[in-house]
Amino acid sequence: MTVDGKDPDSGPVVPPWAVSSEPAVVLRRAVAVVRHRYPVILLVLGAISCFGFVRLQRAPTIYEATVKLLVEPAARPLSEFRDVSQPSLPWWADDYYITQAKLVESRVVLEKVLQDPQIARRFASCPREESRGRSWGRTLRALLHMAPPHPPEPWERLRSTISARYLPKTQMIRITARSAEPHLATRVVNAVAEAFVEFNMEKRMEQYNEAYVFLMREKKKVEEALHRAERTLQEFREQMQLAAIAGDGEHNPVAARVAALNERLTQVELERVEAETAFRLVQRVLESGAEKIDPEDEALFALKGLRDDPAVAEIRRELREVEAQIASLRDVYGPRHPRMQAVLNQKKTVTERLRVVLQEIVGALEKEVESLRAQEAELRKMFDEAKAEAVVLGREGQKLQFLRAEVERQRRLFEVLVQRLSEVKISSEFKGTSVTILEKASVARIASGADKIRGLRFYFLAGLFLGLGAAFGVERLDDRVKVPEDLRDRVGMKVLGVIPYVSVTPKRGDVAVSCARITSTAGNSSVVEAFRALRTAVFFRLPAERYKIIMVTSAVSGEGKSAIASNLALSIARSGKRVLLVDGDFHRPLLHRVYRLEAEHGLSTLLTGASVWERAVQQSALELDLLGQLDILPAGPAPVHTTELLESKTMEELLERMKKEYDRVIIDTPPVLLISDTLVLSRHCDAIIMVVRAFGGSISRLRRARDQLLELHAEIAGAVLNSVRLGRFSPYYSDYYYHGHTRYWDNYYGEYARRSGSSDAVKARSSLSVSES
Repeated sequence: MTVDGKDPDSGPVVPPWAVSSEPAVVLRRAVAVVRHRYPVILLVLGAISCFGFVRLQRAPTIYEATVKLLVEPAARPLSEFRDVSQPSLPWWADDYYITQAKLVESRVVLEKVLQDPQIARRFASCPREESRGRSWGRTLRALLHMAPPHPPEPWERLRSTISARYLPKTQMIRITARSAEPHLATRVVNAVAEAFVEFNMEKRMEQYNEAYVFLMREKKKVEEALHRAERTLQEFREQMQLAAIAGDGEHNPVAARVAALNERLTQVELERVEAETAFRLVQRVLESGAEKIDPEDEALFALKGLRDDPAVAEIRRELREVEAQIASLRDVYGPRHPRMQAVLNQKKTVTERLRVVLQEIVGALEKEVESLRAQEAELRKMFDEAKAEAVVLGREGQKLQFLRAEVERQRRLFEVLVQRLSEVKISSEFKGTSVTILEKASVARIASGADKIRGLRFYFLAGLFLGLGAAFGVERLDDRVKVPEDLRDRVGMKVLGVIPYVSVTPKRGDVAVSCARITSTAGNSSVVEAFRALRTAVFFRLPAERYKIIMVTSAVSGEGKSAIASNLALSIARSGKRVLLVDGDFHRPLLHRVYRLEAEHGLSTLLTGASVWERAVQQSALELDLLGQLDILPAGPAPVHTTELLESKTMEELLERMKKEYDRVIIDTPPVLLISDTLVLSRHCDAIIMVVRAFGGSISRLRRARDQLLELHAEIAGAVLNSVRLGRFSPYYSDYYYHGHTRYWDNYYGEYARRSGSSDAVKARSSLSVSES
């Protein structure tokens, strides 16, 4: 092979050595592996499936009980004080219901279930019978000196027996409990449903705490101020004996000013309380998420700072339109439809704008609260100054009027706070729950087969994947050349020919001798046709003007190189070319036995000078039809120093003479990896043909042989895949070879024999058989 790269039309060029990574090649190889290694896949699949079936049959019977819950996003309040922290969600908000299903399996809910003494006793400790997998895991941890895993807590054991799943396109959640005892499964699933209802009620109660606590604090402050004002008024009356006085100092300017300040102070305090309440509620809405706001929530949008804001009104109008579009599209499209996704994205945009506006309103409310507090402090200061002025004037009527006004102001403020507090309390105490138990579980009487079906499916899939893995693993470990694509893709050699496997029963001699002349004895068989195709490939890819001396070799012994060299020489000779077949294997010569020639004279005697050309080059009496076309140069007696003889000047002169007298010279040489003679002789040859036995030749050894030849700048024309069994060939790829040779012989020559009545083809066919199994 050339290492500098040549034009493919000018000579043999080996493709890149890398394995082809084209998707078509990879897919074809994968399908081929599955077709060829299907016994391994079936074996692993059957073993894993049988193991799973036996294991599942030995597993205890599992009973399951089910409860259905109706989960509504929000319940209708009983008072005008709306719960703005609990938005109304559309019925198709799957994320909300999936979250609720996860909450059913949460620790806080399951710990409520464990408050039942009977359930707590059943899950208080681990079961005595530990699974074999966990036992092996503990043993492995002990051997590796690792800390043992912490035993699961009771709520974790309880969670392993229940599951909660949201039923799509509904407002229901299904809770299922599994146990070997049907009564325990029923008790557990009902307890979980009741615990979730209780948990939901507690969470809703907590959502009112902030507003309730704030109003209670303000109520206490106002109540204390009212008591102080009443005591002061009563003490003043008792001191001045004015218990029955009414309207004293009614037209006094100082009294009028005190009354006006008192009125203004009361108004500012009420505005401050209202603004502060709105600020806290809107801030809580933002913390819970603006995407959950209901545009129809009148209580929210009626709060101070929102009802008169034109931006909020515009966004609310857009949000209503988007909600209407979602409701109309939901009946036609699914949640992942592009139009539905576009409307949902539009809703997100409007909600984001609303969140920004709410943040601005929260900032404005915060500033307003601070401003009102400042006004309140200023008015209180002015009020105190006016009161001091009235005291200095000593007018008891003015002080009496002031004390009455103070008491009235504190009483009005107290009544407003009590009213607000009552609304919050009513909403928190009497608001209906959003979770309802639709169907309580009864005693499970029928064993659930879902676990066994899922288990069988799991073991089947596991066996299938493990079988595929084992098949590809065995294929990866199998380093043999199986098909021509292995030579092309994994070794990087062109395939010159494919020779089918021949089952020969020789009358005398060994099989190698009989196969070496198969083209002369098999007639018009598929084997002969294969060697004709090899001859054609040699003619087209190795022009005689440049490639006269062709060396036939292999990586190791037993590949059939001598039979390929002999039959190739016979095929070329029958085409009218003068061919010299040289036996260059001094260690295991074969050609003199194949053609029944004298072994005393040959290549070794020519190199040592013990024979002359005319005596060493012989013709076989077995090939009388090729007299003058085929000459044979046996190996001769085995010399002592074979490498030195092949490197001698005499060898170069002999090769030059061969080029002049013959059209083609075929040299049979020893294996590359076993004898160094081949490496020495490769420098004198024009091209090299590697012979590889199908399902016998090793890819790694073939690569090593290839690399050794390339290091000497030898030119590898390609490879011949020998002894191909059709039954093994087709599972890897298509039945290309079967169509190309066997059917050709049967359809063409068989039809010819039937028409002509000739028995030559039938006799030739009967003398050998091409194995198809």
